[in-house]
Amino acid sequence: MGKVNPKQVLLLGSLLVLIINLTACKPTDDDNSSAVIGSAPTQSFTVKEKFSNGLSVSTQYTPLKNMNYNAVLCQPIKEVNFCDEQLLKKTLLPNKTIVNIQNVDNGLEIRTSDKTNVFASKYGTLSVNTPLSESISYSYFDSNSMGEGSNTSAFHKEQLTTIPKEQAIKVCQNILAMLGINVQFDKAIVLDAETLQQQEQDPQKTAAKPEAAPKKKGKWSKSDECYALYFHQIYNQMEISKYCLRHDSPDSPVIKILYGKGGIVSIYIQGIYQAEANPIKTVKVCSPRTALEKVIKMYKSSFSFDDPIEISNISLCYAVDKLNDNSNSFIWKPVWATKIIEQKSKNISYAFVEAETEKLIS
Repeated sequence: MGKVNPKQVLLLGSLLVLIINLTACKPTDDDNSSAVIGSAPTQSFTVKEKFSNGLSVSTQYTPLKNMNYNAVLCQPIKEVNFCDEQLLKKTLLPNKTIVNIQNVDNGLEIRTSDKTNVFASKYGTLSVNTPLSESISYSYFDSNSMGEGSNTSAFHKEQLTTIPKEQAIKVCQNILAMLGINVQFDKAIVLDAETLQQQEQDPQKTAAKPEAAPKKKGKWSKSDECYALYFHQIYNQMEISKYCLRHDSPDSPVIKILYGKGGIVSIYIQGIYQAEANPIKTVKVCSPRTALEKVIKMYKSSFSFDDPIEISNISLCYAVDKLNDNSNSFIWKPVWATKIIEQKSKNISYAFVEAETEKLIS
């Protein structure tokens, strides 16, 4: 037998260790951890995985700029009081003739000569309605106004010729800022005359119309066109989720404005809060990777999905929660929110993980 070279033995041993390590690190269908470098909240990452039960993961995470993830505010909140008569006139009703102002239960109502109606609540709700908005409600409805019903997919145009979309968005953001609401733009639906006409006349939509629908407008024109603009509230760089963490929490936040060449067509705002003077504490948030793995594990352990599920992007946001189980006070609590998409129906839901405690809330 030839003499064994010690260097060759050392080299073969090193290669064997390397092969074992590489094999151990390879993700499998039964492994709920992905090969992702870095899991701190300050580090970006991407995860793509598929599992045999119809679950897939296609997640991107991008950290917020200049965010101190070791000291995120946990903020007491109170409902915004919109009952400032002078502010409402200046912001929502410029150049309109006021014909009636009256106090109503927990709020204020203002009517104008052109039949615009404003209702402002002491408890985070504000609405503006016009005769045109009543007609539009028969041709366009979303999940906010009709529960599960929506015909938003019928509207395909990107712009109106009467007013640029970017201009409408900017004006509405300024209006909301004057009302004390800091927002980011979500999406716009272009309500063009042709599609409004088609949707009003479509007999297939009759069953989904509001119960107390106004009379059909009859003939739609360019002057009736507008954008349905959707926004979400922002605090401390973070989105305020439209989902509350408890079933007995107050209304979920909604910010929707119909805006056209002639100005405000309608406003619908609910569930809007503002920060109290002092945060109750700051919290160090857990790793977004840790939060994501908890969600993956929950869905991976489920039976096969008839409608395949995709776990989509994860982000840090605030959700409305009670201060404690016995309290009637509320807070903005930092949570990791993961988007869940049903691939066939396109239904969207969210799974939440408390950013401080790592507790899964689905």
